[in-house]
Amino acid sequence: MPSFFIFVFLLLGFFFSLKKKKIGIFFILIGILSYFIFSTGLADFLITPLESHYKEISEDEIANIDMLVLLTGGIKGENNPSSSQLSESTLSRAVGATQIYFKKEKNIKIIISGSDPLSLVDNVGSLISDFFVSLGVSREDIILEENSKDTYQSALELKKMVGEKEFALVTSAMHMPRSIYIFEKVGLNPIPAPTDFKKEEVLSILDILPDSKNLKKSDLAFHEYFGLIYYKIRY
Repeated sequence: MPSFFIFVFLLLGFFFSLKKKKIGIFFILIGILSYFIFSTGLADFLITPLESHYKEISEDEIANIDMLVLLTGGIKGENNPSSSQLSESTLSRAVGATQIYFKKEKNIKIIISGSDPLSLVDNVGSLISDFFVSLGVSREDIILEENSKDTYQSALELKKMVGEKEFALVTSAMHMPRSIYIFEKVGLNPIPAPTDFKKEEVLSILDILPDSKNLKKSDLAFHEYFGLIYYKIRY
């Protein structure tokens, strides 16, 4: 991801500048230029192809399903106050899933799929489930799938649970192309319901200046592009 390679370029520049000044300056300049490019509003051009691939789920599509799947997106920690336990992505996904849940005249089942392999917390699904309940979702309508560690494993586990039945798939807009690709590869029939859009529709003059939020967008975009390439090569 850009943030990692920027660090590498600057680190190489520092070491080379001790003995080979010109090479060191070259790497430092590359690092600074990369930081500027990936931390400005240009980051939105990276995420747009990913986020514009699928639109918001329609009322008609919601009316024809009785199940939705929420892919987890990490947590901050169970020791935080309940309102701050979920990561930004997971929170946005959970809100999107709740909106679909209450749009149905007859409530539907919510499957929370996945865990956080980078976290020591092993009850990610339970924390999200508690959040749903706090918003008025019936706990009886929530099903936990906590065996999977990544998108591909989620697809395999869900195949056992839902078979070829259609369901709404709720995940971040940037993550949706990769999710739909691998879900359809294993024989699932997801209806995309993207949420957690990162692109800003209104840009300002300040977007020409470096900003950590834009660097994060660039990191996420590269993660998704290379993840999609990896899945297409492997599967």
